Amino acid sequence: MSVLPTTNSFTQTSLNVDFPSGGQYTLRLTELGSDNSLGAVVDNISLMVCFCNGTLIETVNGPRAIETLAPGDMILTENGPTPLRWIGKRSVSPEQMAENTKLCPVRIEAGALSAGLPSKPLQVSRQHRMLIRSRVAQRMFGQFEVLIPAIRLTALPGIYVNEERAAATYYHMLFDNHEIVFANGAPSESLLATEQSLAALSPAAQEELKLLFPDLICSTERGTASARPIPPRARQKRLVARIGKSNRAALDAI
Repeated sequence: MSVLPTTNSFTQTSLNVDFPSGGQYTLRLTELGSDNSLGAVVDNISLMVCFCNGTLIETVNGPRAIETLAPGDMILTENGPTPLRWIGKRSVSPEQMAENTKLCPVRIEAGALSAGLPSKPLQVSRQHRMLIRSRVAQRMFGQFEVLIPAIRLTALPGIYVNEERAAATYYHMLFDNHEIVFANGAPSESLLATEQSLAALSPAAQEELKLLFPDLICSTERGTASARPIPPRARQKRLVARIGKSNRAALDAI
């Protein structure tokens, strides 16, 4: 296994992985720090599935700020307590947001998804998908529950791109499977490892993820690895528009 370079401008995280056949490997994920100049690497943050610092994630010990979590912590998912395998982060400065507004988070006000959800304002990256539960989704896709990127939800009241451009740190969580977690009480996704979402990691880290977690590296279009169906982009906008027109909650009680 290759050893990734370490310099002052890099943040390195290690993850020990046991294999059924025996032996343990160490996965070192290296990401560029916030002191790097703008460019393709920094811009790729906008592709990531991330929660902003301050987000409260439900764990077996109650809600905890995402920045306090570490690999091995037991996170409450829809499938019960699940060990967190890896957590990465990337900081974005106000200057970087001013240069590229795609780095600004989407803000979901308290109660914007349904009564009491989220329980407090939630900020996520543009492509972070939130769980939507709706009869409209059932009519369009044959599924009551689907995952929709936050940027698509900005057509709904109380959800918008936050352009205040305060410094933010984005966190992404990886599990053995794509999971539905609870962020400020609202159901949302963990990192679904795809070619697009992994684009924000270094090439060496991508190769090691493919080696150690081959089942996670797949296309969402196949619909077999995601925790919920992810509608085609062309139909996501229509779904959200119809939900807004119906005056029903995005997280309907059905």
